[in-house]
Amino acid sequence: MNTTLVSNLYLDFMKEYKSRLVQICTQNKIHNSIILLDFDVFSENGDFEKSLYFCTKCKFPEYARNKIEEFQISGKQNIVALKHIGLCLIAIV
Repeated sequence: MNTTLVSNLYLDFMKEYKSRLVQICTQNKIHNSIILLDFDVFSENGDFEKSLYFCTKCKFPEYARNKIEEFQISGKQNIVALKHIGLCLIAIV
């Protein structure tokens, strides 16, 4: 059985904006915050820049904080959160 994600809305979004997200993550490292992409805002107006927020870990729900900490402990960089309809997905770009 093939479990590859095909036509995944979030994956397509991240692929399209990956280079911009990496650039923002690199610039943001000195601020020690996580980039939050509000997919609800993006879906409504299609404006990538208006859907970006910078948040500290404490602003995220516990399950998201745990994943962020797990990535940070393992040395992962370019951590991005994507929020859509109350769900917060944590990804590495």
